[in-house]
Amino acid sequence: MLPLTLLKWKSRDVSPKSHSFLIDFNQIHVCNLFLFCFALSISRQYFGENIHCQLDGHRVSQSFLDTKYFINSTLTNFSGVEDPILPVLYHDYYQWVSIVLLLQALSFHLPFRLYYKTLHSYVQELTIQKVETS
Repeated sequence: MLPLTLLKWKSRDVSPKSHSFLIDFNQIHVCNLFLFCFALSISRQYFGENIHCQLDGHRVSQSFLDTKYFINSTLTNFSGVEDPILPVLYHDYYQWVSIVLLLQALSFHLPFRLYYKTLHSYVQELTIQKVETS
């Protein structure tokens, strides 16, 4: 009889879950994935080498040109090659990538926080009342 009483005592301390595996997955793993990508992109932006553009004429300052092509897309011309068959390579790296990743992480995290603050306690009370009545 002792194990049954311990089992009953232990089952009273466990609160019922009011959310599913999918909510946990979205709130924890997807949000952390976006935050990790945000950290990678922001570290590349602030600690790595940004884009460096080369120009033939010196009519425009180098910092202005680097900033312009950091925001907009740029292309690679193959200098010294006279073959018109070679494709033009376009490089796109936008400074807004890290901000978008942060906003996506917040879009996965905030609904769970709102749910947890407003409905979680209500659903938990309902499930506890249902367990106590049965």
